[in-house]
Amino acid sequence: MKPFIAIALGIILLLPSVMAYNCNLFTGINKDNCIALNDTNEDMIANLIYTNHTYPDFNSIESYNSRIQITNAPIDTSTYSRNYIKNAWISIIDVNPSIIYENNTFVPSIINVRTEYDYNIQIPPDYSSNKKQAGQTCKIYYSKNSESQTFKIYSNELYQGNTKKLDIEVTNDTTIKSTLDITVTVKADYYEWISYYDNGYLVTECDYDKTEYYPEILSIQDTQNLKYDNQNMTFDAVITGIYHNTTRGELSKDQTTSISLHLGNSSYSENEFEYYATFKKSPYYLLQLEAVKNKKIEINNMYYSNNTFYVSDASNCEITGYNFFYQTTKTCSENITQEQPIAALGITPNLTLLFMIAVLIFILYMMYKGVKHYWTRYAFIIILAIVVIPNVSAADCGLTNLASCIPQAIFDFLTNLINAPLQPLLELFKNLLSNAPNIDMFINIWAIIVYCISIFYSFLLIYSGFQFLFAGHSVVRREMAKEWLKNTVLMIVLIQGSFYLYQLILDIGSITTTAILSITDPTFFQLTADNITNVGLDFIFTLVYVLVLVATVLYLTIRYLAVCIGVIFFPIGLFCYFIPPLKSYGKLILNLLGMMIFVTVLDAVVILACSKFLDIAMFQNFKILIMIACLLIVDLITLILAWHIITKTGIDSSAGQMTEAIKYIAMT
Repeated sequence: MKPFIAIALGIILLLPSVMAYNCNLFTGINKDNCIALNDTNEDMIANLIYTNHTYPDFNSIESYNSRIQITNAPIDTSTYSRNYIKNAWISIIDVNPSIIYENNTFVPSIINVRTEYDYNIQIPPDYSSNKKQAGQTCKIYYSKNSESQTFKIYSNELYQGNTKKLDIEVTNDTTIKSTLDITVTVKADYYEWISYYDNGYLVTECDYDKTEYYPEILSIQDTQNLKYDNQNMTFDAVITGIYHNTTRGELSKDQTTSISLHLGNSSYSENEFEYYATFKKSPYYLLQLEAVKNKKIEINNMYYSNNTFYVSDASNCEITGYNFFYQTTKTCSENITQEQPIAALGITPNLTLLFMIAVLIFILYMMYKGVKHYWTRYAFIIILAIVVIPNVSAADCGLTNLASCIPQAIFDFLTNLINAPLQPLLELFKNLLSNAPNIDMFINIWAIIVYCISIFYSFLLIYSGFQFLFAGHSVVRREMAKEWLKNTVLMIVLIQGSFYLYQLILDIGSITTTAILSITDPTFFQLTADNITNVGLDFIFTLVYVLVLVATVLYLTIRYLAVCIGVIFFPIGLFCYFIPPLKSYGKLILNLLGMMIFVTVLDAVVILACSKFLDIAMFQNFKILIMIACLLIVDLITLILAWHIITKTGIDSSAGQMTEAIKYIAMT
């Protein structure tokens, strides 16, 4: 029995390496990457084979999969056996073209379904007996009398065909079902001992008796659900105005359609998805295409903002829309409206514009003073400012909106200039708030701590047994012994798995925080100049905002490091919690760690609430003050919670625990 267990264990240990992808199919750096991915994420190897991440290349997927020969059942396929039919299986190996998006498999109107199946027929061995007894069976000869199989493919229960590779037309959401019916009949010729007298002697011979037939039927099937992706795409490019040498147009499309616009020497493309490959049907490693939502925009020789584009040459305007399977190209339509002449334009008071013009004049005056007094010393900076500022002027500036677009462009430039250095700080703030800390680097220290704690396990178990032995008729001491034993067993289980339990708690906190932040306005913490009040407050409180943001990032960094190191103290806290004299210290450690892990959830709720304040009209003019208040609340939450935990569950309660310890010693 022991050699069998050793062989089985060896097979289990060797199975991952046997089932790993064969990296010898690659060369050079791809081979090294393949070997590394075999130990981490085998599915990523598929993208060393499939490299067209900008569009779905179904031809290369089909070419690769068609070369793979299926001889046995894939790992995720069930096998079935009966008396004579053995190891029967059927599997829908591939549907092409198909693509997985949001856990659904999408297909176009025409697909090719590939099904593989196999089975074995096992005839029983012949039987013979040398025990000569009249009327008893002496021989049985088994043979296969007949064998048949029926393979069919259905689409929504409608029969489609009976070939392993079959083209099917799809008009709506479809369930593909492949069925295999196996029928086999085994023939059995029976012989029995016959006794008779010949010349006075009893003779026993094995003679033919009868023939019987044993039919057996096995029906198996495999199904796959498919989502139909129709050709309905909504997209358009409309030329709406022409101003001298500038043409304006509007783009429109739905959220799942990607577009490519070409006109003159300008172009605009907006791709909604990226495409990756994963493996399926292990160990054969067929490729399956998967779409991931990731918008990418490329602009060439045009100004584009809020679905409006401006170009100098709109000739040969064509727009192409495409989704997973279809592509349509059409010419741009026109809906040109005549612009009013400058003299006919109405003038409406605009205090924000007036303020912008005044600040613009002040900036120009300061530039003039700088050029006059510091030309030689700061010539390079002055030239750079003169070159850059005109370039930030909006491309849609014209004679009709010259008075408003230039101040707006200057303010946009200054706002971007201020937000640019803040962006890395805001990204760091977001990552520290939402990402789960990496505790893998502390696993060795954690193992040492757990090893040291495990020394006490035997003492605790001995103490529990000692209590049982000497409890006598004392009900209190017996109950105390039971409590010790229960706490010891529970403590051992939790401490030994404390690293993975701690990682699970971190992941829960991170996922919760990320979910809350995902519904928060991503531009909440950016400076804006959308009205005169915000512009003035931005100039006054920007320095305060930056200092508070830096302080918050510093606090989150300290919290991140504390949570990482917390995996070392987590088993210590569990150990102390289950020892009555040390329970207060255990509660203090566990409460502090829990607070530091989940405080980001409260921070995310505060940020979400603050961002919603900007939807109220009375708060829209005080955005920077709300941002500063939000960051201060985030900082104060941790301090308040930490102080509360320390005062409620900290060392102050140690006197009571010492009293309990004396009680336990006395009872012993």
